[in-house]
Amino acid sequence: MRNEPVHFEELMQRIRDGYRDTPGLRLTLAQAQRLWGLDRDACTVVLNTLIDEQFLRRETDGRYTRAEPRAANNSVA
Repeated sequence: MRNEPVHFEELMQRIRDGYRDTPGLRLTLAQAQRLWGLDRDACTVVLNTLIDEQFLRRETDGRYTRAEPRAANNSVA
């Protein structure tokens, strides 16, 4: 039997933490696969979900980076 599957939410949190802990992190799909030990399909699903949540964005060169929070520019006095 293979290793116990990682729960999707735990995996998403681990990737969020990785981007929070490393400001300016920009990864290709292949780099993200290696860093988090995922196959291509699983990695694509997780990264696309984080894009849908507006936590990540995909740059024109294909690298995944943290999306800038929009609320930071609209502070309330």
